Amino acid sequence: MYGVVQEALVNARRHAPGAPVQVTVHGEDEGELRCEVVNGRRVRRAAAGAGIGLGLVSMEERRSALVGELTAGPTGDGGFRVAATMPWERADA
Repeated sequence: MYGVVQEALVNARRHAPGAPVQVTVHGEDEGELRCEVVNGRRVRRAAAGAGIGLGLVSMEERRSALVGELTAGPTGDGGFRVAATMPWERADA
């Protein structure tokens, strides 16, 4: 789970510089850990060539290896949201 959160924060900084970011983590009753990273719309222009587009691919690979769920996509207000759920026993990877 750490890697998913880390990658989501890096992506927010890279693609939405200056935007507020909210990270929420909670344990679910069903033995799962759920995390959500939401950033607002960018405040400043992102630098040209800022990244090669592998952030979401990397998150999906981590999620797949840990048998969890991952959703990522734009929010209605111009921001971006990443949500991941993983079993507790696999969440420390």
